[in-house]
Amino acid sequence: MKRVLTYTRQAMKERRRAPAQVLARIDAALEAYVADPASTRNVRKLKGRDELRIRVGDWRVIMADDGTTVRVLNIRPRGSAYR
Repeated sequence: MKRVLTYTRQAMKERRRAPAQVLARIDAALEAYVADPASTRNVRKLKGRDELRIRVGDWRVIMADDGTTVRVLNIRPRGSAYR
């Protein structure tokens, strides 16, 4: 079954703010996760929430995965990612 990658409005806004080289690394990490979640490193479940995070350098991608859709909720620098 093919998994789908979607972005929230907030995540799209943050994508526009991120530097181009960071965005390329984030996109590569997300595509690798969508293709095979078990092989992707730096993915953790957030404590107290049903969300996951991918660490890409000093940036964090907060997402929800229901098995068929990976929904990117936010893309932020490390210091402000969990607020």
